[in-house]
Amino acid sequence: MIQKKRFFTTLIVSLVSALSVWFWYYGAEQNSLFFEGESIAKVTSTSDQVYKRPAKRLLWLPIIKGQKLYNGETVKTEAQSQAIITFDSNQSKLKIEPDTLVVIRQNDLDIEINLIEGALQNEQTQDDNQKGDGRITIKSDQSIIDISKSEAHIQKSKQQALSLSVLKGQAKFVDQNNIDTQINKGESLKVDENKKTIKLRTIDIVSHLNNQSYFVFNENINFELGPLENKKGLELWSGQSPTALKKNKITISNDNKFSIKWKDSSEWFEVKQFENNILVGQSPVYHFIFKPTFLAKIVSPDFSKSIEPSDKIKVAWDRSEGIKEYQLKVFEKISSVIGNTESQSSESTSSESASSEKVKSETNNLDVKFKPYFQKKYLNNQFDDVISLLGEGEYQLVLDVLYQDQTNWIKSDEKNLVVKKYRPPPVIAPKLSWVNLNQLKEQIYPLKPELKIDLQITKGSEAIEDIDVLISQIKNKSEIVKQKIAYKDENKLSLKYSVKEFEMYLAKVLIKTQVNQYEFEQAFEVKKTPLLAPLQWKSENSLFAASLEGNLKIEWQAQEGAKTFEVKLIKDSGEVQIFKDILSPDYQLSALLPGGYQVYISSIDEWGRYNQKPLKGLITVSDQSQIKAPTIKKVKIGGER
Repeated sequence: MIQKKRFFTTLIVSLVSALSVWFWYYGAEQNSLFFEGESIAKVTSTSDQVYKRPAKRLLWLPIIKGQKLYNGETVKTEAQSQAIITFDSNQSKLKIEPDTLVVIRQNDLDIEINLIEGALQNEQTQDDNQKGDGRITIKSDQSIIDISKSEAHIQKSKQQALSLSVLKGQAKFVDQNNIDTQINKGESLKVDENKKTIKLRTIDIVSHLNNQSYFVFNENINFELGPLENKKGLELWSGQSPTALKKNKITISNDNKFSIKWKDSSEWFEVKQFENNILVGQSPVYHFIFKPTFLAKIVSPDFSKSIEPSDKIKVAWDRSEGIKEYQLKVFEKISSVIGNTESQSSESTSSESASSEKVKSETNNLDVKFKPYFQKKYLNNQFDDVISLLGEGEYQLVLDVLYQDQTNWIKSDEKNLVVKKYRPPPVIAPKLSWVNLNQLKEQIYPLKPELKIDLQITKGSEAIEDIDVLISQIKNKSEIVKQKIAYKDENKLSLKYSVKEFEMYLAKVLIKTQVNQYEFEQAFEVKKTPLLAPLQWKSENSLFAASLEGNLKIEWQAQEGAKTFEVKLIKDSGEVQIFKDILSPDYQLSALLPGGYQVYISSIDEWGRYNQKPLKGLITVSDQSQIKAPTIKKVKIGGER
């Protein structure tokens, strides 16, 4: 019983200790927020190994894109790494270059950067209207550099030598004796190891690559100078250090451009101008790191397309000169990682790689994009390998190279690979609609038994090969017509067929595609259209009397479906007159002879059929010779009879 109590007591103490260590180790980010208040900046870009150390802490934490920075925190970049931070107060951007150590602070709106070692460059220039947004100062030892109104590059070596180059605007340098020096665009300032300050003569190099490290190997580099009064005697010196500079032969063109070819790595170059072989003043010094640019590229598999999951995928890269080793790393994309993830490696890694993987494992409690999955090194005589992927997902392939005369690995290429099982797109079947659907339901006159069918075809995802149309009688199932139509991407077809009256028909359309066959049906009935109904007079009276001259206009009611009208006139003596192709429901009779007439009016439809029964009426025309003159019965004269 006592042993059980001891066991549980030990277990509880161990758990409490583990939780305390976890909170102390992984809770540094939250504690930084708790002790330092609101954040002052945000990391907008990082590459490789970038770290920060909270104020009043000894623990270094890896930095990822989007992470916040707090007052008093220290930021460190390793070799070949850099970061860009944006300050919340005025949205100023600061680029922290490789091998740099800085401390960031903010007092109200003023930003102070303590440059302990390395290089910085601000990327946003404030104008005179933005003075109220706070200052940006770089502090180094006992000197202060105000870069609020400039875009400048500041570098501090391990020997405490400081260099300042103003790319845009104006900067102010305050030395340890509190003496102000204004540095304008194109000017440089140098503070050596003995704290001696030298302001360098201005030669404006327009395109000097922003004083960044970049890669070059046996290649020409083009520079463009600002306006110069005297182009003669201009020389460019370069070397591994300011004390080991060698002269480079250059030729200045009329547009102030010159080109040099770098044969080896150089970290410093200096532009000097001579008159009569005498150096004219001091010249600006620009600090660069030149490294080979012929980096290997990953050439397979085809990264532009998704590949099927398989046990083995071949990865290949092209050959690059001067490389001692290659290193292939594969990362798997995830939304978040919990716990430790070990990278799979077929070989033992160097102490530097082990340190890098340790940093990656420390970030596993944070939201990251990728986790390590595969890592392997190759000698210069191997340019491909076969790797196994987990399955569907997104992967990132990174190829690093190690040059013969270098000790640090350089990222050579990076590719994103999508592994996705092929899923055929959903099949969209073609559609067919009967354009004259209402006509199929109407009655059709058998004297002209022609049926017109319009088909509207909507293409789907399958290619249509041909179309069969079949019309059959429903009653006896006899086939009337069968027709194959070659499909040539038309979307509308018009078909005509001869049919008989008083029959039920079934129209069937078969659309054959490269994969399936689709069937569409439509039933319709053919029967005789009834004759037009009898006409009606426009007036209620069907007896008409013509004028003494034999003129008379007769009118009847209009009728729907009537194409023309016909008037037939029969005299009492048997004489017949017929008037055809009358378009309106009225007709003018003229010069009729005295006597009686019978009039018959018929309507005719579009097929030439007369209506069911003609409209009948009677017409009388008086004879003028039979009209007697009036007689005088009584005459009154003088008021008496």
